[in-house]
Amino acid sequence: MAIRRHKADRQAAPQTIEEASFRLAAYLDAQARAEQLRADADAKIAAIEAARDDAVAPLAASANCLFMELRAWWAVEKNEITGGQRKSIELAGAQIGERTTPPRLAHPGLKSDDIVERLRAKGWDELVRTKRSLDKPGLIKMLQGDHADQMKAFGLDVAQREEFFIDRAQPKSADPEKVEPGEVEIREAKR
Repeated sequence: MAIRRHKADRQAAPQTIEEASFRLAAYLDAQARAEQLRADADAKIAAIEAARDDAVAPLAASANCLFMELRAWWAVEKNEITGGQRKSIELAGAQIGERTTPPRLAHPGLKSDDIVERLRAKGWDELVRTKRSLDKPGLIKMLQGDHADQMKAFGLDVAQREEFFIDRAQPKSADPEKVEPGEVEIREAKR
């Protein structure tokens, strides 16, 4: 069975500088309109999120207040309700009670770096994580310097390529007016 090949569509390209200028203007216009659409959408999203936050804030405050009230109630009534046998119950469509949180490392008043040094001093290096990564800027500098041959022996090299780009041109600043000496009228300041 023969493999069927598809040719890519021909890419139209400008043939003159005028055609290229027209296409560049169309490209910049399309880019500007796309950026404006994104900015408009971002503004609408921000407005929607702000309205949501305004609507949610009083509900969250009310829920927090109710939570605190129920927590205080539970602390007083839990043994009577559960007979001291359970940590939680189902009530009014909710599970209410106490639960043990997942374990976490606590080191009040101690800095992580101090703990690392203490563990290493005791020989417990397996409890200390060390992340190693390449110093890419340093390696590039060495590849461009005196140690290039040694780095290339490791299979390293600097990769760069030319890439096509289109950027919006920056507006040109007006050149300052050139004035010949003698053409400037000097006025004395009034006192």
